[in-house]
Amino acid sequence: MNRWSPYAIDLSKYRGKNVKIRLLTEQIENRICQDMPFWGNPRIVTGNPLAKTPPKEILNLAMTPPERAGGLLADGTFIPLDEKAQSFGYEGGVTLVTPGMVNRKHSILVYGGDKYITVGGKSQPGLYIGYDMSWDYEKYGGGTGDKPYVGPLPPPVFAEWSVDVPKLEEPATADNPSAEAPASFPLPTEPLVLSKKEDVYRHQAGLTAKASREALTLEVAMGNAPLGWAFAGLEMLGASKLDLDIQSGGSFASKAPNDFAGLIVDYHTSNGYMKRVFFGLGAGNAARTDLRPGGWILDEASFSLAQRLAWTAEFVDLGAKPNGSISLDLKKYAPANWNGRIWIAAGLQNQPADATLSARITNVQPRVASKPIADLDALKSRSADFAVLEDSECLLAISKTSGSVAGLWRKRDKTRLLGPCTDTYRMESRTVVTRFDEGGDHVRSCDLINTPSGPALVVICSTPAVPGLLITKTYRFDAGLTSKRVDFSTTDPEGFFITWEQNSSLDPAFQSESRFGGGFAASKRVAQGRVVEADDAAPAEQADIKSPAMQIRKDFSLGLAAYRFRVNDRYVLPSPVVTKPTGWNLPIFTSYVREASPVSAVARWFVFEGDFIKVIDHYASLPEYQAIWTLRQPAAWGKDLLLDTTWFTDADVALAQSVAPAPVSSTLWFLNLPWGDWGPDHAAAKANHPDVYNIAPSLRQAAPNLRLSTYHNFLFDEDSDIFRDSPEVGVRDREGILVSTGMSSDRTKGPSYYFQMGSPEVRRLIVDLHRRKMRDWKLDFLYFDGPGFGSEVIDWGTKNVAQSYDYLDYLRATYLAMREVNPDSLIMCNGVLPYSQVGYIEFRHEQWNDLSGPNWRTLAYQFLYRKLTETEGYTTVPIFAFIEDQATALAYINLYGWAGNFGGGIPWKLSARDFRGMKLVPEAVAPAWWRTGDNFEAYGFTQDQRAVVTVLNHETEEREIEITVDPTKLGFAVGDRLDATLRLMLPPTRQVAGTVKRDFTGGKEIPNYEYNEGPAFEESVLFQGQVCTGPIQVKVKARPMLVSSVILTSAGPSDSTEKATSH
Repeated sequence: MNRWSPYAIDLSKYRGKNVKIRLLTEQIENRICQDMPFWGNPRIVTGNPLAKTPPKEILNLAMTPPERAGGLLADGTFIPLDEKAQSFGYEGGVTLVTPGMVNRKHSILVYGGDKYITVGGKSQPGLYIGYDMSWDYEKYGGGTGDKPYVGPLPPPVFAEWSVDVPKLEEPATADNPSAEAPASFPLPTEPLVLSKKEDVYRHQAGLTAKASREALTLEVAMGNAPLGWAFAGLEMLGASKLDLDIQSGGSFASKAPNDFAGLIVDYHTSNGYMKRVFFGLGAGNAARTDLRPGGWILDEASFSLAQRLAWTAEFVDLGAKPNGSISLDLKKYAPANWNGRIWIAAGLQNQPADATLSARITNVQPRVASKPIADLDALKSRSADFAVLEDSECLLAISKTSGSVAGLWRKRDKTRLLGPCTDTYRMESRTVVTRFDEGGDHVRSCDLINTPSGPALVVICSTPAVPGLLITKTYRFDAGLTSKRVDFSTTDPEGFFITWEQNSSLDPAFQSESRFGGGFAASKRVAQGRVVEADDAAPAEQADIKSPAMQIRKDFSLGLAAYRFRVNDRYVLPSPVVTKPTGWNLPIFTSYVREASPVSAVARWFVFEGDFIKVIDHYASLPEYQAIWTLRQPAAWGKDLLLDTTWFTDADVALAQSVAPAPVSSTLWFLNLPWGDWGPDHAAAKANHPDVYNIAPSLRQAAPNLRLSTYHNFLFDEDSDIFRDSPEVGVRDREGILVSTGMSSDRTKGPSYYFQMGSPEVRRLIVDLHRRKMRDWKLDFLYFDGPGFGSEVIDWGTKNVAQSYDYLDYLRATYLAMREVNPDSLIMCNGVLPYSQVGYIEFRHEQWNDLSGPNWRTLAYQFLYRKLTETEGYTTVPIFAFIEDQATALAYINLYGWAGNFGGGIPWKLSARDFRGMKLVPEAVAPAWWRTGDNFEAYGFTQDQRAVVTVLNHETEEREIEITVDPTKLGFAVGDRLDATLRLMLPPTRQVAGTVKRDFTGGKEIPNYEYNEGPAFEESVLFQGQVCTGPIQVKVKARPMLVSSVILTSAGPSDSTEKATSH
């Protein structure tokens, strides 16, 4: 194809033949990987997907390694694919190629939109920004000094596959995609704006795009950027003609096929978006190949295979750029089955740096919402606009126009925390995806009612965006919390999927005097082995109780947090948070609604005083959350675990023997099981070992303190027996194709798929596999990695979405089944999974390195969160601390009483185990570094009959640190005589033992170290017989990145009260 198209290939005429497929791309954002998938997700379908009968055979090239991949220069030169993208801590990485970077000896810098420079034969750090799955964006390339070659756009890159096209048993008859079809819903009486989107090339500063639903304006500008794009669009329903006031600035030019300045209209039909018209205003032509702007239609599920075959585009030249009014007759260019829905966008691409373009729709009246209100006292005069719900602490105002939140105030100081909030929805049917929001909701009734738990405001709404959909919003104050429940019901007997995302727009004044915005107090977190920004959504397996969105005043006098609470009247874990400049978006749920089968969900806001610990304590105290952990009975060996070796090697037997009887855990990764083969009798496992049933018993015979498991997650791959024998257990899209997760199996390097976790039958099937494997392989625990956990994916095969409570049911059933087989077994996981007892924190060298340097705070927050959320008997294991990172890891496991990873440094790991089970009491020790910014960490813990105060010095020099300790917060009574022992961690000394290669060195040899096994600490008496009268000042000797611990015990009550002193 030489034009822009979301293309699919009909291979019907090649049935029964072997064909070679070459995918060629010039789009600089596309990636072709040799070891992993092509990013564009190619899929080849046999049979005509426009037929009444869906295609029966699918050739899915998504995530399938090509036979050959590389770059092609204009002269036909083939450039082999040999670039290894860097990945955290992994040997090798991912081999990839893009039109902008074909290998490290041939990097390409795109500039000006129609030229590139390349310096052959020289590595060039910094020239082009590439992409891989571990680091979002990396800069490659380098220097100047070589004469650049100047030529056309970047050379294309390609991937080739050879495939056998299956035969179809039945011929399929095609429908005419352009035939007249009824609109999927009646048009509103007045045009309605459904949603807006803005898209800019984010690697060039200056590009701007802004769409306003209120003003009905579209504004784009190059902003002095030498290349790139800026598109701003509004999705509308019900307009047959658009009058626009056009204003432009600078100059427009059209030098290359993808240069463009003008308007774009996308037309929607009963089969989704099927036609695009580019209206050029002085730049653009019919030879355009770029997919921009694609995000608002290409990324939607409605872009089905049928659309890809029938999609059309055309270019209409409106002449040189005007300043003034133009009129677009939408019906003139519409397909025959257009249903009145469009995207109208303004766009610039690769235009001169001074180019600007704006368009204002003048013949559509925007829906006027009630004027926002910030003053609490002014509410009294606005009763026609707002309904009010209040309790003793807070007041909530609700718009009588749309039923949305208009404001949330704390009454005693009249502080507004939330301004107007507009939640967003998404409807997906077999043929249509519609995004809309509360701004278009129409209130049908608004009533204040009394319930057993107090007053509630019930607002019933409809929306012209989805006729027949009823949205009932119930607001109440529940146990000091502000809650919003939304019920969706419909008169549609077929039904559709509905999604609700809560929007919290913070009051600007409250936000300006606050910090700790978003779901994480620091700017970065580690997720799936990579560092991501706080405004990225965290993976579901890390969505534990550290995730609630929060905003806290700098003086900690007021805070606001939010989390989802129930779906379909069942408790669910918090969802990942996506922050934005004005607040946050909180995905609540997606569920299938049909006539007589309503769905619902509840979200909460929590108003509090204090820091983020108040939010953690609040959530941990929820009865629904506590029920998870009260069911789980900790295994004795899990509480005593000394270290985990991550993946088993022969050396682990000797290691376990050397530390006996201390438990050592390990996972039999060498079996390299197909994902989904979680049972005991799979052929693949037996092929990798002659006697899988006796691996664990034989190893335990050699080292009785070894505890063993195999790898598990929540997905399956194409090597698994599940895929071969029971593919019906997988989640499917509307064409009946298994939904790829986008994550490669580490066994096949190919695609993986979701289980139907929403199905009780599927859950029972997998639980039984775990139960029989635990029994027949005689395992000690089940190790669960994160991939797939909590994935709430639309499943058209069952018209269902697996909810958080389905995963909770699955883990609960798994836990009970394995405990029946082995009462001393446990669940170990990556992250924190419900019903688990041992959990990893996965840090790579970059994070361990940061923790020992000046940027330690951003990652130390994660450790602090983890300690705060540990439940009774829980053991945390920070992992991937290789020899060069062990010193930092040994410090942190001693700071918190955690288990170690790998061998070496055994005395320090034994020392850390002495502090296992400590319960953090944040208010017992001051200063709190997360409040004050001090360059040391200090914590107070209770542990059995004693208390422990730990200090970690982040300065580079030894120093004396003074802290305030309140023994009464640590379980001691006024009048108790206290003894204090100071335990100073000694530095783990290292000696060179050869060399080793690490990823972060670029494959260079670096020294390999072994740790001495000498004493881990020295002890001295700090004081004895000190009478407890309240807080005391303690001065602690603190060495750089070595833990100082003060152990407090009671020598009994004192006969007299003495004045507290400093020590």
